[in-house]
Amino acid sequence: MDTNKKLTKEEAIAAYLQDKGMTVATIAAAAGVSPQRFYQWLQAAGVKPNRRSGRRRPKLRYTPRVEAAWTAEEIKSLRVFMGLSQRDLAEELGVRQQTISEWETGMYRPRRAMSKYLTIIAERVGFVYQLESRRAQGDDEP
Repeated sequence: MDTNKKLTKEEAIAAYLQDKGMTVATIAAAAGVSPQRFYQWLQAAGVKPNRRSGRRRPKLRYTPRVEAAWTAEEIKSLRVFMGLSQRDLAEELGVRQQTISEWETGMYRPRRAMSKYLTIIAERVGFVYQLESRRAQGDDEP
């Protein structure tokens, strides 16, 4: 396609039909109109435009800096460090006292959201804890 001359409406539609590899934005720019106007031209000509979303945008996800896998010992150590009973920590986290007891005995582990919340609390009070991934590597520092 010759980009030096401005395409007419008919030439732009013909270019779209002939070369499926060209984007609507490129053809619209060559015709001197917006992509929305070019879509209107296509619809008026009875051509069903292929509305592909050119580039796919990556989905944004929250990725924590470090995700802690809390162990029973670490949960109990955090509670003792904060000077709280199991009941007090349970009220702080919005869970039952029995849940704290089950975490500390190793019967259950905190789920992902609660694990993140424990991490936030630990960072706020200055509690130093070990991460499971680092413990597996033999590194004792957090």
